[in-house]
Amino acid sequence: MKTISIICQKGGVGKTTTVVNVAKIFSTLGYKTLIIDLDPQGNVSTYLNYDKNPEKDSNAIDLLEKKNDIFPGKISNNLDILSSNIKISKFNEERTPNDPKMVPE
Repeated sequence: MKTISIICQKGGVGKTTTVVNVAKIFSTLGYKTLIIDLDPQGNVSTYLNYDKNPEKDSNAIDLLEKKNDIFPGKISNNLDILSSNIKISKFNEERTPNDPKMVPE
């Protein structure tokens, strides 16, 4: 299994476009591909016209909450998604060096 991450804090640099196009290429070539959308705006989900609040499928929040059963949504053959929505913001707290959670034990 290979993992490719497209990450940049700055907006407007092409992350969503890159993720969607790379994922589509790999899935078309026959690779099982999973997009994990961690953006609170859920732009990848919007771009793919995928419901950000699916009832039957899991989402990125389920993954971050370490739920045992994860059921990604189906976009197309070999392409699945764990969508995101604004609720994922609770995982985006900034940590400072003086934050007790950052100090090694």
